[in-house]
Amino acid sequence: MKVYISGKMGGIPEGRIAKRFEEAANYLRNEGFVPVNPAVMLNNPGLEYDDYIKIDLKMLSICDAIYLLRGWENSPGSKEELKFAIATDKKIILEE
Repeated sequence: MKVYISGKMGGIPEGRIAKRFEEAANYLRNEGFVPVNPAVMLNNPGLEYDDYIKIDLKMLSICDAIYLLRGWENSPGSKEELKFAIATDKKIILEE
């Protein structure tokens, strides 16, 4: 099962984002899932917020589930991703 990782990125140092998302990817991998990590797209000069959301939703579209990291509710992007996941009947998994 492919699982898209969703969480707050805005206002967080890039290194912390990459580490948090990679830890989530490792956890999902250890649980037998195939993680899809949008944080690999960080640090692409010229890409705007709207570009990232379009890419993220494309990534999410190929997944079976969304994994919401703690604090996702403070992220406009995660809220949009959750809305898309619900509309496309994805499984919702919350980080414990």
